[in-house]
Amino acid sequence: MRTPMHEATKTFSRTLRLDGLHVRKPLWIALVIVVVLAVFLPLVTHLYLLRTEYAPGFSDAAFNSIQAGDTLDTVLQRLNEPFDFVIVSQSPDESRYRPEYSDDMSLLQQRAAHENVVVVLRYSKPKRYDGDYRAREVWINKGRVKELRAYNYWD
Repeated sequence: MRTPMHEATKTFSRTLRLDGLHVRKPLWIALVIVVVLAVFLPLVTHLYLLRTEYAPGFSDAAFNSIQAGDTLDTVLQRLNEPFDFVIVSQSPDESRYRPEYSDDMSLLQQRAAHENVVVVLRYSKPKRYDGDYRAREVWINKGRVKELRAYNYWD
């Protein structure tokens, strides 16, 4: 025999009260799942997928202390040597489409002061061969910092 209390309990088990709102269980569960994903998905993305190796001596605090107009020597004092660098010609001929990659620091000193090139110092790389990572770059033109770039590289 069903009593009114039994019917009330049955109805309450299908509906939850949320500050005067009646929310059905499946909707409540979906809401919890969305909130959990919204919190943990970005965390997992940054901790697991963006596996980054930084150059020895690199720190984000030192990177953020670099400003446009700083000299190459200032950058090297604060951040140490990069993993490698890219020399991009700014001349109007076709050489601008063939960047030169190197890790030879003597070449860096020679080419960074040249006015027709931009030198990109790369202070980070993926821990896996071709994975996603947090890119940290310092762009040098005429021996001075042109700009800093910090972005997530998705491969």
